[in-house]
Amino acid sequence: MQQSARPSNNRPPPSIFLILCLLLLGLNSLSHAETWTLKNSGTDQLLHDIVFTDPRNGWAVGRTGVIIHTTDGGESWTPQVSNVTVPLHSVDFVDSLNGWAVGLVVNNEGTILHTTDGGVNWVWQGNGQRTAMYDIEFLDLQTGIAVGGESLILRTTDEGETWTNLHEGTGIFFWDIECIDDSTWYIAGQYNINPGRPPAMFHTTDAGQTWSVLAEDGDWGLQSVSFTDPLNGWAAGWFGEIIHTTDGGETWAPQESGRTDEILFEVVFRDQNIGWTVGGERGCQLWDCDSLLAAPNVLLLTTDGGNTWDLQPPLTDQLYVKIYFYSPDTAWIVGDGGTILRTTDATSVIPASPNQPSLLQPTDSAVVTQDSVTFLWQSESGVEAYWVEYDTTSTFLSSVIDSTLTDTSNTVVGLEDNTKFWWRVRGRNAFAWGPFSELRQFFVDAPLATPDSVILLQPADGVTNQLTPLTLVWGSVSLFGSDSICFHLQLSTEPAFSSILLQDSTLIDTTYQLDSLDFGGTYYWRVRALSAGIPGPWSEGRLFTTPDISSIPCLVVSRLLGGCRPDGTLVLAVALVNFKHTGDNVVIAIDGVQYLGQMGSNRRAQISVPGFAPGTHTVELVNPGGCLDPVNISCGALANRDDGEDESESLEWDDEGENLLEPDLPATTDLLGSYPNPFNSVTTIAFQLAEQIRVDLRIFDILGREIETIVNEELPAGRYSRTWTATAHASGLYFYRFTVGNSVLTGKLIQVK
Repeated sequence: MQQSARPSNNRPPPSIFLILCLLLLGLNSLSHAETWTLKNSGTDQLLHDIVFTDPRNGWAVGRTGVIIHTTDGGESWTPQVSNVTVPLHSVDFVDSLNGWAVGLVVNNEGTILHTTDGGVNWVWQGNGQRTAMYDIEFLDLQTGIAVGGESLILRTTDEGETWTNLHEGTGIFFWDIECIDDSTWYIAGQYNINPGRPPAMFHTTDAGQTWSVLAEDGDWGLQSVSFTDPLNGWAAGWFGEIIHTTDGGETWAPQESGRTDEILFEVVFRDQNIGWTVGGERGCQLWDCDSLLAAPNVLLLTTDGGNTWDLQPPLTDQLYVKIYFYSPDTAWIVGDGGTILRTTDATSVIPASPNQPSLLQPTDSAVVTQDSVTFLWQSESGVEAYWVEYDTTSTFLSSVIDSTLTDTSNTVVGLEDNTKFWWRVRGRNAFAWGPFSELRQFFVDAPLATPDSVILLQPADGVTNQLTPLTLVWGSVSLFGSDSICFHLQLSTEPAFSSILLQDSTLIDTTYQLDSLDFGGTYYWRVRALSAGIPGPWSEGRLFTTPDISSIPCLVVSRLLGGCRPDGTLVLAVALVNFKHTGDNVVIAIDGVQYLGQMGSNRRAQISVPGFAPGTHTVELVNPGGCLDPVNISCGALANRDDGEDESESLEWDDEGENLLEPDLPATTDLLGSYPNPFNSVTTIAFQLAEQIRVDLRIFDILGREIETIVNEELPAGRYSRTWTATAHASGLYFYRFTVGNSVLTGKLIQVK
C-alpha cells in the first residue's frame, strides 16, 4: 500500500503548504460544494491501484493489463503499453521515471513490470514463481517488496532484476503491504483464497529475515492494512471486517463498520483519528472475475479512530477498489468502469456529524392501543435525511429501517399485538450519519377487532347441476392482533337460513368438501370469520343446485357386477360415483322383477336374491336408470368364470378401483373425465378400454412439466378409475394426458386448497 509518494522534495515548502491548507479550509467554510470530482480516465476497465510522484504525474493500473498516465494532475489520462492482458493489481513509482507494476500469471510466471522512462516502455521482469502478485512497494530505487498468492513475499535490492523469497509456505494469499520504515513491515491477507477463511497478518522488524504472525483468529480474510505509527494500525477485509491494534499488532480488537454485505478493499488512516475505507458488494472476488458486479459502492469515514464509521454519500454508481492519499489534502479513489475520483480538500470534507435527535413520541414505555404508531422527533440543523428503525429486541438484529425520511415523523402500521418494541432515530448531513438517539420502548395492546366480511369464491352463485363431492371455497381474512382466525359455515335449503342442514364453526382452512347431497335439491351457503369468539358479518348467501337423478350422466355408474352361487343365490354389486350417501335406494330388476338395495358408506350397494334356477338371468339397473344395458348372468357358475367355484364373495374392488368381474365391457375406449373437479388434494380420473391395450396417464403443471405418472402399463378391457393425490403440489391449474395406442386425450384439473 502506498500512502503517499516518497520524495518529499516534490511537495511545496512547509510554509506554503500550510498557507494552501488554510486557504482550502477557509474556502470550504464558505461553501459546501462537491469536494470529489470525477475524472475522465479514458478506459472502462476496472482500475485496481493509483500512485502519484508529484502533484501532476500519476499512474493507474487495472484489468486487461491497463496502464494509464497523467501529467496534468489527473485532468487527462493517456494509455501506456504494458504488453500483457492479465489484470494488474498494484503500481508504485519512486520518481517520475522509475516504476513497477504487478499482476496475475503470464506463461506460468507472476507478472512484474518495470519502467525507467515514466512508462513509455514497460519491461518484463517476472517473479520466477507460478504465483500471481497483488501488491508492490519500493522503499527506494533499489529496494522493493512484493507479495502474492501461495504465501509469496519477495524482496529485491537491485531494482527488481532479481527477487528473493522471504517466506516459505503455501496456502496464504497476501493482498497488501504496509511499510513503516526500511525494516518494519506489515502484510495482510487470508488463509486460502475462498471467502470466509481466517485472516493472516504477518510482521517483520528486520526487513523480512524473520516473521511473526500477529492475527490468525477471526471470521474473515483481510484485504488491507494501514498504520499511522509503529503502534496504531487498522486492517479491513471481507464482510465489512475492521480490526484495530494499539500495541503494534500484538492484539487486535474488532470495530463495527456496519457493512456486513461488502468487501472492504482498502483502509487508510491519516492520523490516529481520521480514516477512510472503500469497498463494495461481496458477490464477486476481485482477483478472478470477468467483471465485478455493478453493486453498491462503499465509502466510509471515521473521525474517532474507527469507533464509529459513517457511510458517505455515493459519488458514482461504480464499485470502489482503492483510496490513495498523495498528501493530507489530496486523495484519489479508483474502481470499476474506469472510475477515477479526486479531492483536493480531503481535510475540509471531514464534517462534524449531526447531533443526536431528541425523541418526542411515543414516550418511553408508552402503551399503544392500535396496530399503528407515529414516531415523532425534533429536527436537527443541517440534517438532510433521517434513519428511523424499530424492532422487537433492543439489539435491533432484525429491525425495520427507513433511512430516506426527510420529515421528522414516520407512521408504521401492522404492529403485532401484545408485543414490546424498541425504536431510535439518527440523522445524516451532506457527509455522514450522526449517532443514534436514546433508545425508547413502547407496548402494543390493541383491543380485539371484528373480523372483516368473508368473500365467497366457488361455486359461483346460481350454478346448477353440481355433483358431489363438491368443494366450497372462500377467501382468507387477516386481522390485526389475531393469529387464530377460524370460519363458521352454514348450509341450508332456505335462502333465509331459517333451518340449517349443516354448520361448522371450527374451520381453519378456507375450503369445505360436501361429500353427499340429495339429488334435485336447491342449497344455500354462507361463511363468516371468527376471532377469539367475536364473529364478523356473514358473507353473501350463495345458491347452487344438484341435478335430478334422471339427468345424471351415465358416468355415475362405474360398476355393475354379478354372479350366482351354487345354491341359486344371485349376488349383485353396484358401485356409483356420484350417488348421494348411505341409505340411498338402488333398484335392480332381475328378469323384470325389481329388488331394492341401499348404498353403503363406500358408495356401493350389494343385493343377494336366493332361489334362482340354473340358466341365464337378465339384470338391469333401474335406479338410477338409463346408464347401463342389461347384463346377462348365468347361475351355476359366476359370470366370466368357468371353474365352477363359489366366488360370489369376491364381488369387490382392489385398491386401484378395478373390478374382479366385469361382464359389461365398454364398446369404445374413452377418457371419462375427473371428479371432483375443482378438487382439494385428491381427485379421480376415469377411463374405459374396449380392448386390452397399453395405457399411459400422466399429470403436467401449467408450464408443461411432468408432475407424476399415474398409469403406465397394459390393461385389459374394462372401466377404470385412478386417484391422484396432490397434497404435495400447490393450488392451480394442471393437465392430465391419456395416451392409448395412437390416440392422445387431455383434460384440465383445478386444485383449490
